[in-house]
Amino acid sequence: MLRVATCWLSILLVTVRAQVFKFGTCPDVPTLPYFNMNRFLGEWYVIQRFQSNNRCIKQNISKTDDYPYKITYKLSETRKSTTLSFLGLEQMIEQSSNIHFPYSNISSKMEVNLPLSVWGASNYWVIMTDYTMYAAVWSCRNMFFGQVQSADILSRTPRLDRLIIDKIRRRFEGYRINVNHFSVIDHSECPEAERRRSSFFVLLV
Repeated sequence: MLRVATCWLSILLVTVRAQVFKFGTCPDVPTLPYFNMNRFLGEWYVIQRFQSNNRCIKQNISKTDDYPYKITYKLSETRKSTTLSFLGLEQMIEQSSNIHFPYSNISSKMEVNLPLSVWGASNYWVIMTDYTMYAAVWSCRNMFFGQVQSADILSRTPRLDRLIIDKIRRRFEGYRINVNHFSVIDHSECPEAERRRSSFFVLLV
């Protein structure tokens, strides 16, 4: 029981570290105009993320049309946590959320509610993408007397050209967002589906 409790505590701590709390209100960050959600679907590798020590972070954006005249979108994220590596354990964590569009006229401003987020629902705003190589996602929520920020640099492949990464980081800097919060995500030794007997695999929907 203690081992499982420690596992869950470590997962929550990792989630907290993936976001940055700052005083003041969220900066004004414009999202991508004329966003094409269908072209954005599919698999994305998280190349950099705010203050994260996780590895092998991947996202998948999918579409379902099971209901007549209603299309729903879903974000699924998998990652490997190294928090308990000192115990010889490597956790593969998977969580997913339906994607909501709170602004009906701006499809690039989405919202997700991943189960491990201690802050509840989060913005998922696409500020840059060419759909085939890279994307930049921004999240900021005003809370109490401050704000909670998070950002991702995404790639269709496990590696992204440094020139593209620098271009994205300059865009964030142009909105007065501190790019020093970014951590580089390691995608080496990341099997597609790892469920070893000595590891935990946590599925959260």
